[in-house]
Amino acid sequence: IGPEGFKALAVSIKTNQSLESLNVATNSFGSDQSCWDVMADTLLIKNNSSSNLKYLNFAWTSLGADGLKKLIKGFEKRCILHEFVLTGNKLGEAGAQHVS
Repeated sequence: IGPEGFKALAVSIKTNQSLESLNVATNSFGSDQSCWDVMADTLLIKNNSSSNLKYLNFAWTSLGADGLKKLIKGFEKRCILHEFVLTGNKLGEAGAQHVS
């Protein structure tokens, strides 16, 4: 979907209260860090509301440790996810530390 499509998707799900699953696997927009800023903002809003979002799949999106750090901030106050898929992203030791 590309970086601009990903940002538009992130913005549009802010108000969607029925969304339970988001799968953007194999879309390569990871090098555009602004994508992860927008999604982190969305997750922060979703997780502070009556959200039903339980599954996120960001596999093979070139996420990287910096992008993961931004996403994790979206879950700081409340995490309702049951599954968070990160397969195929080069997260390294820094990424592992962000998750733990």
